[in-house]
Amino acid sequence: MLLKDSWGTIFLVSVATLCCSTKMKSAFRNWSDIRVFLAVVREGSTLAASQKLGVAQPTVARRIEALEHALGLHLFVRDTRGFKPTENGRRLVEHAEAVERTILEFSDQAAELATGKPIRITAFSGNFSPRMLDIVDQFSAYNPNAAFEFLPTVKSLDLMAGEADIALRLARTEPDPNLICRKISDARWSLFGGASYAQKFGLPSSIEELGGTGL
Repeated sequence: MLLKDSWGTIFLVSVATLCCSTKMKSAFRNWSDIRVFLAVVREGSTLAASQKLGVAQPTVARRIEALEHALGLHLFVRDTRGFKPTENGRRLVEHAEAVERTILEFSDQAAELATGKPIRITAFSGNFSPRMLDIVDQFSAYNPNAAFEFLPTVKSLDLMAGEADIALRLARTEPDPNLICRKISDARWSLFGGASYAQKFGLPSSIEELGGTGL
């Protein structure tokens, strides 16, 4: 094909190149048109779809025309009874609904991330002392958007698996090196046993001797 530019120069452009250029300019890019497309399919007319979407009917009609132009497909048969999907339109409904589900999941996930999750603290119930709760209150005063969830249990929840975010634990061994740990204090405790137990097993003289005694 011969074309002339603004300077009057005549040059040759292949038909294939021109077609590709035209397609690139009309490529589908407006994802919101999928929502309009599904509304028209489900409601059966641009009027009903406009009421469902809360926009003007001419806007819905223009978006359908723009979508058909971008895709190069006739998506609906227009008649006095409304809009009926063509074979091409029906074949695209499933894919449009898949996009709709993904967008809804995207929106839900974004809302969840924006809301934030509570900081889950697990410990033996006795470790949720007034002093510990004072620390939480002080933290909340500096971070008013922070929320806490307390998980009192004798079970050691798995922090690496995400069962809790913070754990208050009594430990006699080195903690997991993959966890961020801080020593809070030394725990003081006592063991008491009956005379019959002492006569049968004897009394341990150190912490190391407690292992294997059944305590």
